[in-house]
Amino acid sequence: MPALVDFLLNRTDDEATPTEPVAAPAFSLTKVLSSAALVLTPLTAILVRYLADATFSTWQVVVLIVGVLGFLAVTASADVLVRARAAVLARPTPVPYSELDPVLRATLVTVREDPTVEVFAIRPGDAGSQFLVREEGQPMSWVAQADLRF
Repeated sequence: MPALVDFLLNRTDDEATPTEPVAAPAFSLTKVLSSAALVLTPLTAILVRYLADATFSTWQVVVLIVGVLGFLAVTASADVLVRARAAVLARPTPVPYSELDPVLRATLVTVREDPTVEVFAIRPGDAGSQFLVREEGQPMSWVAQADLRF
C-alpha cells in the first residue's frame, strides 16, 4: 500500500525538490484518473450491456459527451494549474533594491585593514539595511549597514 500512495503523491526518490514540480510530492489528479480507469472500464462495460436497448435522444447524447469532456478538461486543468502554482511558489521571492546614483564611497569595516569600497545599491534586510558594495579587485557583495562607515 505505501508504494501506491508514493505513486499517487509523485514520490519518486529522496532527491525530489519543490523546484521540480513533476517530481515533488503533490497529489496527481492525472494519476488518480488513470488508476480509476482500471475500475471504471469494467463498470462501463456492464452498464453498456444493460443499457444496450435504451434509446437516447440526440440532445441527451450531446449533453453526456459535453459533460464527460468538461470533466476531463477541468481535471486536467486543475492538475496543471496546481503544479504551475507549486513551481512558482518554490522560487525565492526577489528582494527589491534601490540603485544609488551617483555611486557612494564608504569604508568596509573588517578585522584587518579597512578597504575603501563603492556602494551601488541598498535593500532592506533582516537586521537593517544591506548595501551592494564592490571592493577593488573583488566581486560585488551585499554587506550589512553595521559593516560600513560613510
